[in-house]
Amino acid sequence: MVKLSIIIPIFNVENSIEKCLRSVIDQEGTDYQIECILINDCTPDQSMIRAQKIIEAYKGNGISFITIQHEENQGVSAARNSGIHASTGDYVLFVDSDDYIPKSSFSYLVRYATQHPDIEVIESNAFDKKMATQINPYAPTILQFKDRDQVYSRFINFKLSVYVWNKMIKRSTIIEHGLFFEKGIIHEDILWNYELFTSVSSVIYLPRATYIYEYNPSSITNTTLHRVEEDVRSHLHICNKLFEMPPQTKYKRNNYFVEYHL
Repeated sequence: MVKLSIIIPIFNVENSIEKCLRSVIDQEGTDYQIECILINDCTPDQSMIRAQKIIEAYKGNGISFITIQHEENQGVSAARNSGIHASTGDYVLFVDSDDYIPKSSFSYLVRYATQHPDIEVIESNAFDKKMATQINPYAPTILQFKDRDQVYSRFINFKLSVYVWNKMIKRSTIIEHGLFFEKGIIHEDILWNYELFTSVSSVIYLPRATYIYEYNPSSITNTTLHRVEEDVRSHLHICNKLFEMPPQTKYKRNNYFVEYHL
């Protein structure tokens, strides 16, 4: 039976954590197990209290809940890393605590994982509620890649997303390639996905939206605390990191890199 590790960082989400957790509980299936890992990154609000009430009220047996307590606030990258270290599943899925999962999504993903046990990443579409549109409108059909060049080309041409939360990734792949999130930057998804898609050689893309992205005006990227200076600094750092990585020399000729290099 396939085991899924659902990693959910928690910080300042008291108005959304209940909906998020209930959407995970509603996924409970008979052909897979779920461990739901909650990382309390020293949230100052009632998020963990509300989460704990849902966990205590849970009467099923298909989900095991694990709570990790950070001693100090470290940010979403560190929270996700703590979740990875604590995970024991065959696959890892990242869920942001202000978003939620449509019903039957895990069953849909697990079906393809069972049919293609050699695939390292199963990426699905996602739905942006604020924009009322799918995140990736470019690929309306199921696509499969079993070649590293194809995977990289697909990603670098923006046909695979830079988000972490619409992917089911083999835990063994994450550990083998040391795919942990860099602390202290924003837009860490971009760097992490680049490292992911230059490490794997097998991906399935599914057009069905299995994730609902909710616009959160109080998130780090949507508040006045998110300064332009910090944004630019993180982008420059990520670009420098990308140039330092040598996947293959020919990729350096890609227009994407030429544009940023100039």
